[in-house]
Amino acid sequence: MLKIDDQIQKEAIARADVNIQQIPTFEFIHPTFPEPIRVVPLKDNRERPTFDFKLDDNALFNPGEVVSFRGLAGTFTEPETSTEVDNTATVTLDAVSGEVQAYIAAANKTVYPVECMIRQYTYNHMTKTTLGKPSIIRLQVRGVTVTLTQVQMQLGYKNSANQKFPAHTYTPTSNPGLIE
Repeated sequence: MLKIDDQIQKEAIARADVNIQQIPTFEFIHPTFPEPIRVVPLKDNRERPTFDFKLDDNALFNPGEVVSFRGLAGTFTEPETSTEVDNTATVTLDAVSGEVQAYIAAANKTVYPVECMIRQYTYNHMTKTTLGKPSIIRLQVRGVTVTLTQVQMQLGYKNSANQKFPAHTYTPTSNPGLIE
């Protein structure tokens, strides 16, 4: 049993609403996917629920719309807090259909990375509503392990070393101060 000595922590736990939970949602996007893959990893997934959440207005697909995220058995391991330059997170999804596995296999054959949008929603199970706006993290899939029954992906921030710099092409026409 966890022993809590701090009075402030005891107060916070005593007043916490048991119906409110943080739910991480994952949206995987790739040019070869016919549509984004939207999932919620759940530790206990006997019912296979779907969650309907409103996307942010800046979403790449269906901005501002309510979309469904499919609940799948799985886990999400956040990256450790450290001084390392490039930490990765891991998401494992069990009982993934062969269709999704085929999408990931097709994406692996291209040079384009799979983008992953993680949206953390605050969800009330009793009222089936979200509270406030989700926090959003945009990552890329760095590595994939596929077995017959599960998909495990390592997620990391976009590698800035692979970005074009400068992002704008400077020419004497656009910038007359430049000399050819």
